[in-house]
Order: sequence, then C-alpha cells, then structure tokens
Amino acid sequence: MCETVDVLKASGVQRLVFDKTAHEIQRILAMYEARLATAQGRNSLEPRPMTRHFLTQRYSPSDVREMSALLEREIIAAGFQIMRAPSHVREYTAGEPALAARLAGRDKKDELAHRVVHDVDCVAGILTLRKGHRSASLDDARAVFATASPLVIRNTRLWWEEDEHETGIEPVVHIRALTNLAWLKKPSLCSDFKVRELVALCTAALRPEQATWDRFLRHLDSLEKSKKLSTNERVAVLVSAMSDRLLREAEFADDDPSDIDAVTLDEIVDRVTASYATNATERVQAIKGEYEVKLAELEAQKLAATERADAAEGTAAKEARRRALVIEGRARTWARRMAQSVRWIVIIFLVAGALALITGHPFHSGWVGIVIGLAVAVFVTLELVGILRHVSEWGALMEARLTRRFRDWLGDGAQVGQGTPRAQR
Repeated sequence: MCETVDVLKASGVQRLVFDKTAHEIQRILAMYEARLATAQGRNSLEPRPMTRHFLTQRYSPSDVREMSALLEREIIAAGFQIMRAPSHVREYTAGEPALAARLAGRDKKDELAHRVVHDVDCVAGILTLRKGHRSASLDDARAVFATASPLVIRNTRLWWEEDEHETGIEPVVHIRALTNLAWLKKPSLCSDFKVRELVALCTAALRPEQATWDRFLRHLDSLEKSKKLSTNERVAVLVSAMSDRLLREAEFADDDPSDIDAVTLDEIVDRVTASYATNATERVQAIKGEYEVKLAELEAQKLAATERADAAEGTAAKEARRRALVIEGRARTWARRMAQSVRWIVIIFLVAGALALITGHPFHSGWVGIVIGLAVAVFVTLELVGILRHVSEWGALMEARLTRRFRDWLGDGAQVGQGTPRAQR
C-alpha cells in the first residue's frame, strides 16, 4: 500500500481522504477497542485481516485507542490530505436510496449500516466534485472513489449503469486499476512494483473459499460448546495463518471442497494447536536464552564496575597517601627549620649570658681566688648544659606542634585547591 501511494504521488494524483472516512475508521477502531478487552468480545470478532492482525500482534485496547487518537496524523504522514466531504447537491447526485439498497445486498435491513452510509456518502461526494462532468477516460474523470472492495465496485457500477442509466467512467474504481494505469505510464517509478503486487495476489488466492471458512467456523463453535476447545484456543486457531493454508490444502485434496468432513477439520485444529504449543516452547527457550545472555552481560558489567571501583579506590588511596606524605614532609621541614632557628637564637642568648656571668664575676689572686673562679665556671657550665637540655626538649615539643599546625594548614589548602575546579564545573 505504501508503494501504491508512492506511485500515485509520483504520477501527480491528488490523494484525498474524506473526513467521513477518517471518522468511519475511528468507529471501527472503537469497536475493536471494546471487543479486545474481553475473551467473549475477541471471540465475536469476524475473521477479517484486521482482526487477525490485532490478535496475532497482541494489541491491547490501549494500543487501539492510541492508534485512533493518532489516526489523522498517520493519514497525513502516509501522503494523504484530509478533506471535508462536500455538501450534498441534488443537482449532481441522485438515486442514493437505490445505491444504498445495492450496497446493502440481500439483507435490506442493512441499508442504514455505517459502512453502507459511508460508501453512499463517498460516491455522492465524488459526483459533487465532478459537478456533472462525464468522461470516457479515467485520466479525465476529475475525481474517483478508489477502494479495494470488489462488492462495492460491482454494486456501484450496476447502480450507475442500470439504475441511473449513466455512461462513461463510474464514480468508483479499484485502487489496483488506478495504480496500474499510473505505473504503466511511468514504469520507472517502481521497477519491481508488479512483482510485489503478484506476490500479494497469490497470497490472497491461498485463502480458503467462504463456504469452507463458514464450515470451519461452525466446527469451531461445536468444539467450544463441547468443551474440547477453550475460547482462547478458538480465537488462536481462528487467527492463525496456518488455518488458512491447511483449509486451502484440504480443499485441493477433497473431491468436494464445499463438504470437508469433521475428521479433516479436527486434524486441522490439532495441527494448529500443536504448532502453537511448539511455538510457545520455542519462544520460552528463546526468552530463556535472551534472559541468560542479558544476565551474563549484567554480571560482566557488575564485575567490570566493581573492578573499576576497586581500581579507582586504590588509585585514590595511593594518591591520598602520596599527598599525605608530601604534606607531612613539607610540614616537618618547615617546623624543623623554624624550631632550629628559635633554638639557635636561645642558645646564643644563653651562651652569651653564661659568658657574661663568668667574665663579670670578680676573681681574686692566689690559689683561693683561682679555686673560686674555677668553681664559678664549672657551676655556670653545668647550669648552661642543663638549660640547653631543657631548650632541646622544648625545641622538639615546639617542632612537633608546629608540624601538626603546618600539616593541618597544608591539608586544608590541598582540599580547597581540589574542590575549586569541581565547583567551577
């Protein structure tokens, strides 16, 4: 479909979406949102491609609600322009009741169904945009209602030709026919477009006939009523693509495709349920393997983080010890120098004082004077030695105190120096 839009865009086709169409899609999504919430609701869904997509992809009601909320944005992103449906002009449109009867089919009570009203409004909108213009060529049709529903196209054409007795290009066209015309004019737009379209058509052709599908649905209902199949299992079998393939194979193998026996249908159900069990086991193993891989990755990350933390802690400890040794050495050096300076000053003063005492003492002549002088000198010397010992002890104490003071001061300075860049960052 994306390639279809690209081909139409490259061909210069203006791609419009009526606001009524957007509202109809939102109504359909609201129906799916309500029914996907319960098992009974899921079981009541008709087996359409959209149903299979929602169920196989495990959409929740909130997912569908989000899809509905973003619908208009997604339409614009896909390359369409949302246009308000033109007002009804009786001059350009006629016979809407007959068209509604045609689109409703055999069940005339369905004429007011949402899908019928929507299709009638779209056809009327196209005729209003044409303003009575008739053309024998699709290139000159001005506006067409492009759809992929064969029944809508066939019934609209019958209404156009038999009820309205009109000629020229009908107001409805198959989207594939429109795209083929655009691609034939410029095949270089997408070289493999027809191959992809053929693959899609072949895939659609592999689906079983409607009669076979109805027979299969009745068989599933009987299995559910007899408790041989649960509601969830019935939904799983119903949405499985394998069911289509097996039913188609049964049609080819049976002489009368419209009358496949119950044994064959039981075999199809068993094979589909068995495939779900196998897929579930494989999924469990895959999830287990992914879990083990992620667990191993987390363990490796944890070990690496622990190693990095230990390395960082060791580096920080080494750096702290080195910094402490540097601070300690610097503090001791400064304290030693200051203490030695003070000690030498004190020693000089003490020696000078001792010399002053000795030289200032009166000495007498004779041996008595000599003895007294020697006694004074010895006394002063001994006192000086004792005082110097106390000075040495005092100097060591002062050096220790100064070392602590300098160490604290240098340590505070280092912390401030380290914290400043961090504060600047």
